[in-house]
Amino acid sequence: MRETDDRGGIPIDTSTASVVVLADDRMLLVEDPGGFPSHLATDVRAGETAGQAVLRRLRDLPVIHVGSLYAAEYLEQYYDLPTNRLVICPAFVALADEAGAVEGGRWCTLDEGLSLAPFPNQHALYRHVFGHFVTSKPPAWLRVPLGS
Repeated sequence: MRETDDRGGIPIDTSTASVVVLADDRMLLVEDPGGFPSHLATDVRAGETAGQAVLRRLRDLPVIHVGSLYAAEYLEQYYDLPTNRLVICPAFVALADEAGAVEGGRWCTLDEGLSLAPFPNQHALYRHVFGHFVTSKPPAWLRVPLGS
């Protein structure tokens, strides 16, 4: 995170990565720490890439078997009012083999996800993901090695 200096400004937080999990043309939404329906997010630890952080987060959901992971070519960005920070978060897409039951989670169509998720930035991400990963095949160059 860039701290402000004596010139002032708004700190920029890049310590988070996110992942939209897809299976059977549906996405997984879970409750975020604020109690809102959302895709998955995780902190990026020191010495870790964003892709490694996302894979670590996905391992926390042992009921989901991820067949492939892609960089979404999308940056989530928003102003966090309570902390006065600009948050910039690289997004990823995980293609799961099947939409298995996830405790506290719900598999949704795009329309259902748009009606449940409250934030416009989420809506833009979900439309992007469905447009590039559901209705068309993602390019190989966006694929993240699962061993990374």
